Amino acid sequence: MLTDLFGEEDDTPGGGFSAPDGKERLSVERTNPPRNETNLCGLANQGATCYLNALLQTLHFTPEFRQELFKLGRKEIGQCPPDATKHCKEYRLIPIQLQRLSARLLLADEQCISTAFLTDSFGWSDNEELFQHDVDEMNRILFSAIEHSLQNTTGSQIISTIYHGSFVNQIKCKNCSACREIKEDFLHIPVTVVGLHSLEESLHKQFVLTETLEGDNKYHCGSCDQLVDAVKRCHLRHLPPILSLALMRFQYDFVRNERYKETGKFSFPQLLDMSQFVDSVTEGAGPLSSDAHYELFSVVIHSGSTYGGHYKTYIRDIQNLGNWVPPEEEKILVPASKDDSNPSGYANYTNAIDLISAIISRIKTPATPSQICDALRHDTGISWSQRFKSTHGTFMKFMKKHPDVFVVDGAQKVSLNPNFVPDNQQEMSFVTSVCDTPSNDSTTLNNSQSSQTNGYLSPMDTSMSEPGNAPRPDPVESPASKKMKRQSPVCPPPGYRWFEINDRCVRPIHEKSITTMYGGKESAYMLFYRQSSIQLPESALNRPEAWLQDSWIAEVAEYNVKLMKQREEYEIHLNSICLYLHFATTYCYIDNRLQYVPVDDSDTSGCLLTITVDRRNPMAVLREEILSQSNPDLLPEGVKFVLHEIRDLPGGFHLYDRIPTEEDCEIKKHLNDNDHLFLWNGHDVHGIIPPIGSDSEPILITFTYPDPTDEYGKKDEEVTRQKDTLLSDIRAELLFKCDIPPTQSVLTFIKDSSYESGTRSKGNLTPVPLPPNKDNQTLSQLGIENGSQIIADRKGKKIITSQVVDERNNTLHLRIEDRCTPIANLASTYRTFSVDIMCDEHISILKEAILTKIDPANCTEGVRLRIEDASKGLCPPIHEDQTLKEAGINKNKKIIVEKGTPPSATQITISYHVSPISDDLDAREVILEDSATVGQCLAVIVANADLTGGWHLRKTNWCGEAAEILEDEEKTLDDAGVRDGGYLLVEEGRLPPKGFVRLEIFQLVPFPEGSGPSIESRRLEMTELNSNIELYLAKCKKEKDTKDVSVDVAKEKDSNKNREQLNDTVTKCNYVPRETDLIQIYPPLQHEIRFIDQIDISLTDTLDDLKLQIMTLGILDMQVPIASCLRVQEVVEGRTQRVLKDGQHTLKKFKLVSGSKLAVCPMNEGQIFPNSCLILNLALHVPTGEPGGHFLPPNEIVFDSTESSSPTALLQCISTHTNIPLVYLRVAKYRMDKFEWIPVREPPSTPRKKRKNKTSPPKPSVRNPPFNMKDNDLIGVKDIRLEDQDRLNEWYLEWDHVGLKLLIAIKEEKRRKRSNKGKDVFASDFGSRTKRAEVIPVIKFGDFSNYEPMDTELNGEIMEVPKDI
Repeated sequence: MLTDLFGEEDDTPGGGFSAPDGKERLSVERTNPPRNETNLCGLANQGATCYLNALLQTLHFTPEFRQELFKLGRKEIGQCPPDATKHCKEYRLIPIQLQRLSARLLLADEQCISTAFLTDSFGWSDNEELFQHDVDEMNRILFSAIEHSLQNTTGSQIISTIYHGSFVNQIKCKNCSACREIKEDFLHIPVTVVGLHSLEESLHKQFVLTETLEGDNKYHCGSCDQLVDAVKRCHLRHLPPILSLALMRFQYDFVRNERYKETGKFSFPQLLDMSQFVDSVTEGAGPLSSDAHYELFSVVIHSGSTYGGHYKTYIRDIQNLGNWVPPEEEKILVPASKDDSNPSGYANYTNAIDLISAIISRIKTPATPSQICDALRHDTGISWSQRFKSTHGTFMKFMKKHPDVFVVDGAQKVSLNPNFVPDNQQEMSFVTSVCDTPSNDSTTLNNSQSSQTNGYLSPMDTSMSEPGNAPRPDPVESPASKKMKRQSPVCPPPGYRWFEINDRCVRPIHEKSITTMYGGKESAYMLFYRQSSIQLPESALNRPEAWLQDSWIAEVAEYNVKLMKQREEYEIHLNSICLYLHFATTYCYIDNRLQYVPVDDSDTSGCLLTITVDRRNPMAVLREEILSQSNPDLLPEGVKFVLHEIRDLPGGFHLYDRIPTEEDCEIKKHLNDNDHLFLWNGHDVHGIIPPIGSDSEPILITFTYPDPTDEYGKKDEEVTRQKDTLLSDIRAELLFKCDIPPTQSVLTFIKDSSYESGTRSKGNLTPVPLPPNKDNQTLSQLGIENGSQIIADRKGKKIITSQVVDERNNTLHLRIEDRCTPIANLASTYRTFSVDIMCDEHISILKEAILTKIDPANCTEGVRLRIEDASKGLCPPIHEDQTLKEAGINKNKKIIVEKGTPPSATQITISYHVSPISDDLDAREVILEDSATVGQCLAVIVANADLTGGWHLRKTNWCGEAAEILEDEEKTLDDAGVRDGGYLLVEEGRLPPKGFVRLEIFQLVPFPEGSGPSIESRRLEMTELNSNIELYLAKCKKEKDTKDVSVDVAKEKDSNKNREQLNDTVTKCNYVPRETDLIQIYPPLQHEIRFIDQIDISLTDTLDDLKLQIMTLGILDMQVPIASCLRVQEVVEGRTQRVLKDGQHTLKKFKLVSGSKLAVCPMNEGQIFPNSCLILNLALHVPTGEPGGHFLPPNEIVFDSTESSSPTALLQCISTHTNIPLVYLRVAKYRMDKFEWIPVREPPSTPRKKRKNKTSPPKPSVRNPPFNMKDNDLIGVKDIRLEDQDRLNEWYLEWDHVGLKLLIAIKEEKRRKRSNKGKDVFASDFGSRTKRAEVIPVIKFGDFSNYEPMDTELNGEIMEVPKDI
């Protein structure tokens, strides 16, 4: 991927080396970091497995489930061979992998654990992990799979024992009092949310209230044998130890005919008393005991809508496995009001609601937002923006979000809601000592002590202890002020510490954070309660290894050792740098510069030793490595060697700062990766002392002076001089050469600002005089740089100066590459030289000038010229019957000389590739008459390529991809659109008969397993790509001699050393931007577009005929019942675009041609869309606090523009689909090719004016500019109620900014030289995600009802369970 950006030797003015051996550094896989300070472990998201992660974490933090799971020994659940995933029905893989997952969550020193081995045991092989499911449904299916997998074991009743309960439906006759009961079992209780406000209210409605069956709804009593009035009720009969409650938030709106999520507030308690919902007598066992009291320990939270979202969980650490540290939101102490009887004078708060309500209550009158914020800043010393804006948004947005607490009147003044009762009594505590960090000791805290010292009440407590029971001394306060102070949050008692687990992220939270999940887009979805009477043994507290078998402890210990080794390897790889050594014995100092003396003809790099070292080591290690690896003959004799940095400049090699090898400091303080070092004795190079430092750099300049033998002639001499050379020395040297008296001479110079690009400037050049009074200045001070021309002329005449200026203004300085004579032992390296020629000369004159500099022995077969363009690459051979201007030769072109016969005036050159294209095969060329037909061209190409059989020709697009097929072989090349330099593909197979087309059929299928990168890895790739792009752009600016090398340079201090180091980093950048890099930035494809077959079909056939032909060929992966269940859409540049809708239209009407690519997608139901419909992909924006936020996976909508295609109609359609009112809706279309977001809004209405032309203006349409909407376009949607008001109009994501930079870099690279034309395949990596029918998750397991324990020895060997399946 990394290539030399500079190319030839004379194209590297900035200096720099490439790796002499061309070896690439091996990559080392990055490992997960160790656990954070919470000492708990998360789970990696495989794509859309957040629902599974939340459920697995809940099971893991259920001690009873984990204890019973680990009671199953390996002898009981059997062993399995390494290829067990291929025969998952034969082994109890699910419980084994659940044990492995739980063991790693407990003991593995890793921030997050992969669940791939567990999902593999589910039998998932069709990318099931990429589709999100309902966590409640997954809970039921997973429990069923566990039960079936544990049949005929001691753990067969794990699920029923822990989670199984029952309820009874009763119908009691009012006549005879006969009661009919139907008992039903449950693993979880569905809870109605709509129209209710709390869990107790919903349970009361479900299990206490009765329903009377009367009137038309009478009940048929078996005893009375008639329809009678009856009472129906439902009540709980048996309660499990772990009670699971599923909040039914997803509902269906029959009026709007769509699903929606109920986001209203629905509270639930920490302590739940279920006794009122259960029979007073359970199964005849006597009165109900205290087992009906439950404590909340897990809350599964869903954020988003019915069409997509994310799951996470709040977990209470019952076993005290984690380390609870203060969360980011610390408690804040506010001066108490006069009415408060707080002896300390301060009250503390943990959330913004209590804090702001306390401040408003002190103001007592309705206040403006500025008054409240000023009071907050005065009392606390912090502002709203500093503390709360990132979490809660703007101040007014926060006020309006909590109407039950704050009232905002018409004058935008805020007051407290009269019905609001502050609960800061529970949060208020005296300023006392707090628990900074929880201890891992298993000691129990006294309830009264913990409730007062820690500010928490254990849920087991029924009353609050009085403050007088535990008096605390008043803190010593400063009399200066009573401003609010920060205090570290108190530590909850063991067993009541809550954590938020969001996939891989684990963070501690306050218990009160649960109340924020009562309602909203992000709200509680499942609740897990645990019986209060269950007590864990002391031996299980604070011990992750409790209940674990020794085999699992040993396996995880081995796994940790492996992780540690991988981290060490990654650290070593990350800190390894390559250094290239140059030895003074192979250099000499001649003509003011260091010159390399090659050891042999094949050695041109000047580097004789490559050393790889760890940059963390001291410099002494580097010195030892050099001594051990260097050839003793190359080292200085008798003295210690010295290292200096060396660079290759246009004027020659030059030495810079000395590297202190004697110091004990680390290598990274002085050296970077790929640095080049010069090893010498520190005194001289073969007896000559070379200059050192940037002030004495050699520069390459041209002396121009009168020819002493010709009155009107001149001489040009290219020399190397140091930057600190005085002008007086240059003047004396020049005057000596031209023999002009000093009093009659004048010196001027012309600065070639475009020297670094390899061309000379064209335009009106003005020579800069160099008078004698500047003789004491150096060349650097005068602005004389590489490529400058110093002219010595006679005073008064200036004949030489005029000649030079005229030539420079009217002469092209062309760089010529001689490909007739490759350099010895370097077959791909060619000699380059320069030719100056007048702009209006003929091509034949240029060719004659070039031939004078080429060995005639290499020109016996004839030569021809080509142009190498920075953007187009290598152009076809030049016709020699035209001028330079007609041929398009200017200062930005490089001329290539190669063997061959040039084309005549009536001939054209065609390039072709035989499909399939191979990277190691170059394109071939043929020369044809411009009147040749397509058939004649095909015959010449087939003969030239020595092909047999049937073939046809195909045109290519601008980036070399297959395009239109040349079907009519009787057309001339000119009529077919094939011009000189055209590029064709030769594909096998004869063309279909006339009137038929050959279509390529693809199918949309899920991606292979593990093909999608994680968000973290993609973010790392984007960071690395962004860094490379910025360095590349900075390098381009430097090549243009721009003073501001990069944005970072402007931020550096005016230190020459820092600026020099940055310039060196920019110079060594080897990144080359390519169109393929765009794929890394595009949104990832949801489906793979897989080729399946080709079809020949008549253009007069309809779309339905095409569908039937595809269906009857049996090439699809699934059966399609009718043609309307098969969607057909075009594939353009690797993306799905237009959807072919009208089944009665002919293929000719769709403008399909041979080679057209069509993707088919089987649908679960018939779809018939009119042509006026647009099928769009809708992505909902989710603010994350970071710039741009992110979008949820897109969902498909159908926009029917039959009545109107205006932006207003589209906005109304999106509003109906997303349930977002129009006033809160913001929509934008994404242009992927330009990384641009186009807001969709109705154009402003303009006042009507009288016009002579009575025709009405065209109505706005989303199909027209600037929107140009078409099928499968990506549409972004924002709900401004959830957005930061300052970022409503910000659509660009952080990756879009990287894409815009990459487009600029690609445009810049096209101006530079490119060795090949159109070989970079440009393909988009984004496509529409077709709406998939909702299916339940499937877990595959075997039948163990008649299972006999397997012999632990298989083939004489004990087979261990695979650690990473």
